[in-house]
Amino acid sequence: TASFLSDDDAAPPSNPAELAEIWSARLGVRVTEAEQLSAFAISAEEGGNAAGVAIMQSWPSEDAMRELAADLGFSETVFAVPEPPSWRVRFFSPGAEVPFCGHATLALGDALARSRGRRVYPLRMNCRSPLLISPGSFRNSRAAVVI
Repeated sequence: TASFLSDDDAAPPSNPAELAEIWSARLGVRVTEAEQLSAFAISAEEGGNAAGVAIMQSWPSEDAMRELAADLGFSETVFAVPEPPSWRVRFFSPGAEVPFCGHATLALGDALARSRGRRVYPLRMNCRSPLLISPGSFRNSRAAVVI
């Protein structure tokens, strides 16, 4: 099985640009941002709930998203594509697509805020309630979810 993390058995790259290049080749679509982030972390090295974050311009196949989530091994990986006026968001666990994931939503908000600025990002998900993600209202946080 091909790894979505790196091209060999070495440790996976931590550089988001390297991850984006590898994930783009494996998913068959251009990944503009790829990160492995931890929500609820005390620091980059301590605590938190890890999630994969892939921001793309178009959708890969469901099988490719499920395989990436399985390869990463986090409880969830979030995939996001801009579909104005909002972002279409899908979550995959290693075994299946899931309707919602709080920590992956926060990880996505952090990635969007760092790359596109601190503002409100409307999200369209597979759950009933529309969500807005906005710059952090919590101490030391860059993202918050508003339902």
